[in-house]
Amino acid sequence: PWCDRLKDRLSEDGISYKELTKSQAQAAGVWREDFQTVPQLWVSGKHVGGYSDYVNQKQHAPIETELEIECTSCHS
Repeated sequence: PWCDRLKDRLSEDGISYKELTKSQAQAAGVWREDFQTVPQLWVSGKHVGGYSDYVNQKQHAPIETELEIECTSCHS
């Protein structure tokens, strides 16, 4: 699944992250109902997107901060 790919990629890149369930993301007010895929990724509170969005952003600018990952397919 893409959730596992993203977590593996973040680990390979040496980036720490906090994983959120969909319920936690909803409670935090960051989950939008128009999100149709998982994982969803936030960097310092700013929504980045999914796995491919992370890879594309990483190619253009280094990311050296704690990330919050929402990944409903990995957790109930």
